Amino acid sequence: CATRGGVAGRPSTGKAGASKLERVTLRGRGEKRPSLSVFIPRGDGVSARFIFREVFEDECYAGHGLDLRKGDIVVDVGANVGLFALWASERVGDGGRVLCFEPQRDAYEALVENCRGRSNVEARRGAIGSERGKARIHSYAGASGWGTLKPSRRSVVDDVAEHAAATKLRFPGAFLLDFLLPGPVRRVVGRVAAIALLSRETTSECDVDTLSGQLAELLGEGERVSLLKIDVERGELDVLRGISARYFSAIDRVVAEVHDDDNEGVRGLAEFVSILEANGMQVEARQSGELRGSSLFQVVARRPGLL
Repeated sequence: CATRGGVAGRPSTGKAGASKLERVTLRGRGEKRPSLSVFIPRGDGVSARFIFREVFEDECYAGHGLDLRKGDIVVDVGANVGLFALWASERVGDGGRVLCFEPQRDAYEALVENCRGRSNVEARRGAIGSERGKARIHSYAGASGWGTLKPSRRSVVDDVAEHAAATKLRFPGAFLLDFLLPGPVRRVVGRVAAIALLSRETTSECDVDTLSGQLAELLGEGERVSLLKIDVERGELDVLRGISARYFSAIDRVVAEVHDDDNEGVRGLAEFVSILEANGMQVEARQSGELRGSSLFQVVARRPGLL
């Protein structure tokens, strides 16, 4: 894993702060997926297991015209500890590349450790936004997946509550707990858990660059981005706003988690879809059963004619 310390150009030692990380083993259900041993920020196990389930068990980034091939270039904006990067690295092979951006210090250090030895992964510490500069990143101990430049207590609490209410427990005998803990009860539990995690907030300064600025450095003449993955907790519109027409035309597919909150006077989902369509992409927005009632959607976009 090649490393670089900041998207605005600061060099990195590439050394992880071991005292702030712990190693855990994430296990799939049954024989469907092998276990995965990874570094995570200390105490971040619940967040890591949730992302592991999304990526490796539910395979939310597979199908729907998103399948990767050997030699593809993937850009991961909001890489967290690198679980998606590991998944993508296997699929693009040695001839491909996975370019990762993560602004949170501890998550970035875990990303570097987890991708160490993967020559096709490059990690850069910093945020991607609508313009180059500095910003405050808000991080939450035990929930690094919520790290954001645009915090919203209401959005997080409401989304976690709805997810808790709609999610079926996944282990032998769970049907009994589902019966004893109906949706309304789980909704309250979700709200309480979210409020507790949000109380463990810290902030720090991070570098911000546009994706166009980064791709200008990273892409060679004629190279294309096969898949742009975005998961930046309410900052997804700014990622798109920072892509010039020149570099948008070099992106074949986009998959993003989009928050349909009122963002700067516009609904996030409608604006996000509008930008993609204006740049010549066919767009599909969907919401899984577990997210029904929340503001969260998965948006998939591709160039016409791509399988």
